[in-house]
Amino acid sequence: MSPKEATNGGHQDIGPSTRHLLSQDWICHSCHYREEPKHADIATSTSVSEARHRSSFRNRTFYPKLVIVFDALDECGTAEERDTSWRCWHMTLPIFPSHSHHHHEPCRERYSNVFESRQHILTYELDITSTGNSDDILSYFRHRMSLIRTKNKHLKLAADWPGERVFHHLVERASGLFVWASTASQFINGHDPRKRLDVILNGGGLSGAEAALDALYKTALKSAGNWNDEDFVADFRNIMGVILLAREPLSSTAIDALLNLSEDRPSIHTISILGCVLQQSPTVRVLHPSFPDFLMMQDRCARDIWFFDRSTYHHHLALRCLDRMDAVLKQNMCNMTLTVDITTESLPEDVSYSCTFWIYHICAIEDYIMSIVERLRLFLFRHLLHWFEAMSILRRSGDTISYLNRLLDWTSVSHCPAFTPWCRLL
Repeated sequence: MSPKEATNGGHQDIGPSTRHLLSQDWICHSCHYREEPKHADIATSTSVSEARHRSSFRNRTFYPKLVIVFDALDECGTAEERDTSWRCWHMTLPIFPSHSHHHHEPCRERYSNVFESRQHILTYELDITSTGNSDDILSYFRHRMSLIRTKNKHLKLAADWPGERVFHHLVERASGLFVWASTASQFINGHDPRKRLDVILNGGGLSGAEAALDALYKTALKSAGNWNDEDFVADFRNIMGVILLAREPLSSTAIDALLNLSEDRPSIHTISILGCVLQQSPTVRVLHPSFPDFLMMQDRCARDIWFFDRSTYHHHLALRCLDRMDAVLKQNMCNMTLTVDITTESLPEDVSYSCTFWIYHICAIEDYIMSIVERLRLFLFRHLLHWFEAMSILRRSGDTISYLNRLLDWTSVSHCPAFTPWCRLL
């Protein structure tokens, strides 16, 4: 788009986020570095790269306000090769006028401070949960289905096929991700579009579409970090295990407390590197529900360090919950008096989660059951009354009986004869 088109409002075909920026009369120069670093845009020599970039920007006439769009950064070679280009940008940024505002969807890798260290740079993070984003995906589906109808005119698809209800269901399944919408549309565009659409709507495997998503996830993970680094792999597995199996999404601070992580290496250090598949705030969660499926099916993720067995990580999370409650629960843990209104009291996020969901995680354990039975017995002996108090503070006292009944059922089904009679006393 030319500057004249942008300022004259010629942006009816772009998304609402970009449209919002352009509506401020900001000129948009879209800088795409999608080529591999061996091409001219990103030279292998840092000195050559620096010279080329600095020369390019010195000879450019700047508008009063400038918007730079970085697209497909994860496709620019390896992490090491991207480092070279980022060093060039770090050298180039001082050339921009100090009154410029550079908006970008933040790169969550370790060198994102290239932007964040500059006070005149504002970050604009695209919200995939926004109504505008959903409307864009809806428009995309309508466009792709119209092309499929035109291509398959002998199949006598209705003029509005597949219909509004189906369109909105597809948007819901996309969960805000255009990559899912694109992959699903390509899958539907087969010999029998009706049949393929039914496969997606019924929640079945997407075959070709699923394979395409798997390839994207593998590419994203491969470029995220150094998988030969034992520390990175250990943090990835511990933290991702919590994110995948947590009954409710947790903040990075709560994850730190639950895993008892050092302040010198908090979970956000690893989570930020995985920004292509994780949402960071206000809670940490996967961007699309297909990602947990990918990681929990070994034949799909195809690497042991990426595979997460549900029972194993429920076991890990149950132990972390018991550890956290062991450390915090005690009589009158909030130092309340008769004059204090209990509704004003609360517990930290990680303690609240542990008190609410420890039984859920224990009941999901299928293997190595006896390894947790003795730990469970000790916890109930020491902290059962304290747990009742905590659930009262959380205003969930009414759930305690059903939770304990579920625990009793689990001990019976899991064949824990030594523990079941003791548990019945509850």
